Amino acid sequence: MAMFANESDVKIQDLISKALFNKAITQGRLKHAEDEIATYDELVRRFGDAPELSLLEPVARALLNKAVVQGQLEQAEDEIATYDELVRRFGDAPELSLQEQVAKALLNKAVVQGQLEQAEDGIATYDELVRRFSDAPELSLLEPVAKALLNKAVVQGQLEQAEDGIATYDELVRRFGDATELSLLEPVAKALLNKAIVQGQLEHAEDEIATYDELVRRFSDAPELSLQEHVAKALLNKAIVQGQLEQAEDGIATYNELVRRFGDAPELSLQEQVAKALLNKAIVQGQLEQAEDEIATYDELVHRFGDAPELSLQEQVAKALRNKAVVQGQLEQVEDGIATYDELVRRFGDAPELSLQEQVAKALLNKAIVQGQLEQAEDEIATYDELVRRFGDAPELSLQEQVAKALLNKAVVQGQLEQAEDGIATYDELVRRFGDAPELSLKEPVAKAFNCRGFDLMCAGKKALANGNTDLAEVYFRQALGQFEKGGTYLEPDILDGTLKGNQAYTNALLGNLKQAELLYADALRAPINGGEIVHKGTLEDFNIHPVPQDEPMKDLVMQQWKMWKDEQDQTNG
Repeated sequence: MAMFANESDVKIQDLISKALFNKAITQGRLKHAEDEIATYDELVRRFGDAPELSLLEPVARALLNKAVVQGQLEQAEDEIATYDELVRRFGDAPELSLQEQVAKALLNKAVVQGQLEQAEDGIATYDELVRRFSDAPELSLLEPVAKALLNKAVVQGQLEQAEDGIATYDELVRRFGDATELSLLEPVAKALLNKAIVQGQLEHAEDEIATYDELVRRFSDAPELSLQEHVAKALLNKAIVQGQLEQAEDGIATYNELVRRFGDAPELSLQEQVAKALLNKAIVQGQLEQAEDEIATYDELVHRFGDAPELSLQEQVAKALRNKAVVQGQLEQVEDGIATYDELVRRFGDAPELSLQEQVAKALLNKAIVQGQLEQAEDEIATYDELVRRFGDAPELSLQEQVAKALLNKAVVQGQLEQAEDGIATYDELVRRFGDAPELSLKEPVAKAFNCRGFDLMCAGKKALANGNTDLAEVYFRQALGQFEKGGTYLEPDILDGTLKGNQAYTNALLGNLKQAELLYADALRAPINGGEIVHKGTLEDFNIHPVPQDEPMKDLVMQQWKMWKDEQDQTNG
């Protein structure tokens, strides 16, 4: 190119500018970003002052591309400066090809300002874009205007200027609502959907529904997928809001409309909305105590999407099966419920995706609990073991939480089967696995494990007392207090568990420490977790385990503290 550097012939200069531009593009593809920027700079230096449009167009495009590359290099301030240079050079140019680059530069600049948390500056840039091009007849300029209005409204929402955001959405719809071009109608549809969501956040539920209805009215017959997607989302959201307004039957009707419109659509984005609609519809039917209809809707979802390969649909199938099993349990169709849990595990047990593995883990946990309700304790333990085998080494917190619950429940069942040594071993395994975990959701099962171990020791002490072995009983009671104390160390300092405190109170009373027991039981009743009636009822039930004369002072203490707590509640509520 050096041999043509001083040529004045426009055609030669055109070739040079195109060569430089293409060179920069190639450097970008090779990921030579700094070289790419340098080539754009050379192009601008050579031809930035040229009078010919054919030379200025590559200059404008070079500046735009340079700014984009600077953004990729996380040089945001330089990126903005380059957009500003483009606007300064070509902002007053009459040619459409240059104005298009100016519009893109302003749109991109505003987006970057938002990323830099310069929201007000971003809004000002969007406003500048709209001011410059809102009256332009060309579609290529109106498209950035529509995007600018949409983005501006989103930013206003982020700034908690909700009413201003709604007004901007309305302006977008007013300007382009009657357009025929898809590139303008898509922002209109997005604006209506976003506007409705903002109205919901403002607790203007009726207005929200009306906006969803407007969206559906405008675009229900549109053939374009992108618009139909917004119609489907509007119907789904509308039904959810109707449920929140306790218009459950209307909500079900809206879910049905969504399924009728899009149930046979082949596109995944629409099928996802259908699956969500069926899942939500079933949940609403459950809230209406229409359990059989609820199950039928879950079955419809599984029938429609059970063989779908897409993860987003399989997730809905898994949720439907788990929910169906829960409902079957509520209907005392426990064997059917277990079969449904088994179906879920069969379908998704080998799935690698976390979202499906979570459903499998929850299904196994629920299945085991149901087996316990059926007094199938050995099967229950076997199911807990299966859960631990499948997910015991999983690193994900959501799966580890299920493992911890399974171990805790298994140990409790082993205690009920008088397999004390096995139960202790299971508690120890739980503590070994999760004793050092920093997450509260794992610390809590560990705390419960120590609480359960302490409770078992307390019960052993009562049994020793009943048999007249007071020395052994004291050993058990003091060991129990040690377990309770360890359990408390796994709870956050501001967390008070009524069950743990209640057990500490009872054990102290059995040791004759009545003053300490009184203080602990008062705390137990007022604990935010398992306090009040929960701990009171549990304590009364505990008196029936190996009754001993030492229970009597604790009974008196419990009744006194219960009366005081009740009086406090009456005063608070009165």
